[in-house]
Amino acid sequence: MLNKENTQKRFWEIIKVHYEKECYTDALKDACLYMIQLVQEKSDTENMDGEKLITNVFSEAKPKLLINANQTMTEKDIQRGFGMILRGIICAIRNPISHKRDVEFTKEEADSILMFLNSYIIPKLDDSKDFGYVENWYEYIFVDGEEDSESYSKTLLDCIPK
Repeated sequence: MLNKENTQKRFWEIIKVHYEKECYTDALKDACLYMIQLVQEKSDTENMDGEKLITNVFSEAKPKLLINANQTMTEKDIQRGFGMILRGIICAIRNPISHKRDVEFTKEEADSILMFLNSYIIPKLDDSKDFGYVENWYEYIFVDGEEDSESYSKTLLDCIPK
């Protein structure tokens, strides 16, 4: 059974009202919206939502959030898989709840999904890092108006291992 003792305090506060009223589908919707909000805030992409947001933020080519170092094949697999899980949550849970009135989850289904979100997804998002790309650093080291600043900035960037 899901309760405030076995969930993160912040997560429980998000789902508590609907969960305690036994509106399990609405509690799931609350949890999914919280997950999306967390991704938006951590990746600075408040203008995107849903599957498009997740696809953009967890892109294999240029992820905006990293849940690990994303260097080894295993880390890359975990990173890619995490994005797939989030897309699955959006497509299989959040979207049907939001767009169809007849979608209902049982208490058992909701408990399983909510516990997974609480114990795996949300902590990974909390610990994720915004990935800064070297090409984005130029604006921070370029000093406008300084002679040779542009060539110095480019030289510094070229020295950073890729």
